[in-house]
Amino acid sequence: MFLGRSSSFSSDDSNPHDSDKPLPPPVLVYHESARSIVFRDHLRRAHASISVEPSNGDNVEIINYQPKIKPLPSLQLTAKDEFSPLLDGVEQADLTEAEQEIITMFKNQMACVKTIKNSEWTAFLRRFSQPIRKHNSKYSNIHDDLAPSGEYVYNSFVTSTTLLPANGLKMRCFGSLKEYTVGAAFALPCSYGDETESEVVWRTKTWAWPSGYAAKTEFNIDGRGRLINGREEALVNLEEMRKNNHDYISKENYKILGRTVQGGLKTVPYNEVFLRVGGIGR
Repeated sequence: MFLGRSSSFSSDDSNPHDSDKPLPPPVLVYHESARSIVFRDHLRRAHASISVEPSNGDNVEIINYQPKIKPLPSLQLTAKDEFSPLLDGVEQADLTEAEQEIITMFKNQMACVKTIKNSEWTAFLRRFSQPIRKHNSKYSNIHDDLAPSGEYVYNSFVTSTTLLPANGLKMRCFGSLKEYTVGAAFALPCSYGDETESEVVWRTKTWAWPSGYAAKTEFNIDGRGRLINGREEALVNLEEMRKNNHDYISKENYKILGRTVQGGLKTVPYNEVFLRVGGIGR
């Protein structure tokens, strides 16, 4: 912070022509680069005391001023940290209709979630309005973006998500403070007309892999949108995935990738659901 006169003059106290003339009103200039208030020597000597607060008529100019905000205590999170259930002590009547809707979806395993890197939020949100060009225009790929059409005002695209157990129990959805702070939730359809969920999943190529399986879809889909390297043989349907999720949070012993886990796990590994989000579907 700097305090100075609006007109320039010599800082020498012996200057005769300024000795008997009153100084013009000072200009207060605040600058965040200074950690303390700095008074120009000539003003401090000319006025024995100067109030920092400007009175009526003073010319005040603020440059790059930023208020000092006391940050919240840092969170030291490790793999052993756990969070109390968010719904403890919360009355349903106090929740909005939208909040009750998403809670019901999580309870019934009818929503998939995706943790997004902090630096990728802009690109992720832009994807809903701007289709990405085909990587290989030579072949038709069922996973290409579908531009907005008719009543569907958003671009649709495929992405990897996770289907949580009921209420997200035994899952760690939090990434890290520096890289993966929050994410997004996508509602699954409540009905499929004359088709079953399994039939629609197969027809639309909505792929799902069980907890603990590293599908790595970014490396295991060829140029025509087909699974390679044994990923197709490892697919499961969503109903089977929900049953496994129920076992993970309710049974002491359960199976992951065909192996029985005695005594259960404190944290359930991620599953993967590769589905289309946004606008029009396949």
